[in-house]
Amino acid sequence: MGTTLTFFVNEEPSFSRDCRNSRAVDCWQTICSVFRQQNPDLKVRLQLQAAPVTALGDADVVLLESGLALTLTSELAPWMESGSDRYDLLIAPVADEARRNANPCVWPVAFGSMVLFANKKALTSAGLFEPGSWSTPAAIAETCVRYFAKQHSDSKLGWAYNEPFEPLSFWGFGRHSLEADRADILRFLQVLAESPANVIATGVNSFHSAGLVGLLHAENVLFVTGHLWNSPIIDKTVWVDLPLPLAALGYGFYGSMSLGISKHSRFRAEALRFLRFVAGPTGQEIIAASGGLAPTLESVGHRHPLKHLIDENLSHGWMRIESQVRPHLANARGWLIDVREGRMTPDGALERILAVAAPAPENAFSLAQPAPRSRHRFG
Repeated sequence: MGTTLTFFVNEEPSFSRDCRNSRAVDCWQTICSVFRQQNPDLKVRLQLQAAPVTALGDADVVLLESGLALTLTSELAPWMESGSDRYDLLIAPVADEARRNANPCVWPVAFGSMVLFANKKALTSAGLFEPGSWSTPAAIAETCVRYFAKQHSDSKLGWAYNEPFEPLSFWGFGRHSLEADRADILRFLQVLAESPANVIATGVNSFHSAGLVGLLHAENVLFVTGHLWNSPIIDKTVWVDLPLPLAALGYGFYGSMSLGISKHSRFRAEALRFLRFVAGPTGQEIIAASGGLAPTLESVGHRHPLKHLIDENLSHGWMRIESQVRPHLANARGWLIDVREGRMTPDGALERILAVAAPAPENAFSLAQPAPRSRHRFG
């Protein structure tokens, strides 16, 4: 009968069964099927489980967000031999992260970046579909102001995003002085202060897959900052996916998914065969073809349908936020909320932001980029 491996994927089961998000799990099911065809002695059973994850139960192979994988290292079995990790085959930012973590228990097989989803249908009907002009956060804010000046809708949202300080990263907060962006930042803060809360909708749960899909399907929002992996399920007659509005030294936030082998597995050798399949060309091509998460294998990335968008985001580099700067981000978050709620003027917030925006001592913000810049693209 052969051996059956349990493939644990950190995903909400009920949400994944929803037809709106079925493609988000399709690639893992396809990987299991193709692996079975090529390895008839092994069967892989897909098991979905939502966060929080504290133990791996009866899993053999696990797919986890890379940060979570680090916290669960005690539940994983080391399998990489010294000198055989082949980091040079990965797209540079992911390779840099993997080298830095140096965890012999996990291997990154997919990653995602942030995407700007624009409601082409609503913006076109208002005569405001101008993607070439949305190169800064203030430009998007201005478009929202112009839309609501025409439509006067309280039921629609303008720009919805998850974290109040998010636009600051798009200007490059922490990487350099933001003095050159002073006027643009001030205009954004003015919109935040002067407009109704639905025009710039901060704190919307757009980073949780269910929340983001709900926003995209409701069609009552003009712009959403969300996940690359939600792109395959959007209605292309309504939405268009665009690069982030990044300044020259701006950055977005990225996340990778890593595979590991449970230390409780009775079939570690077989689990390693499956892991190497997913990390190899065939598994990576399946991930690329899904159109959601991007593969980590550099030679395969050009097959992703949104390669141009991924390359544009990655060309700005891969930021690592060290602990020294986190208080500055927390303060900036508070100032933006204060502007929104009328406790601080836009000018006052701007001066405070500029005072702490430049890189702090001791490399508090660092760009993990030892490889040539060309390695940050899928060719």
